[in-house]
Amino acid sequence: MQLHESKQRLLYPVKEARERLGGIGNSLFYKLVGNGQIKLTKIGNRSFVSDPELKRVAGIFSDTTAAT
Repeated sequence: MQLHESKQRLLYPVKEARERLGGIGNSLFYKLVGNGQIKLTKIGNRSFVSDPELKRVAGIFSDTTAAT
């Protein structure tokens, strides 16, 4: 069974999370993780970003850029 694209996903792999955050690079992504600005969800040896976390981070950065 194939997932329907319009359904909201709960978790995004790091690569997709970076794309959803405007295509940021690995270095910036992991800098934000290291600074505690992005929280990862670990399952086994894989890392994911939750949908609410992506929305929270995107909101922070859109608020920051809107103020400039």
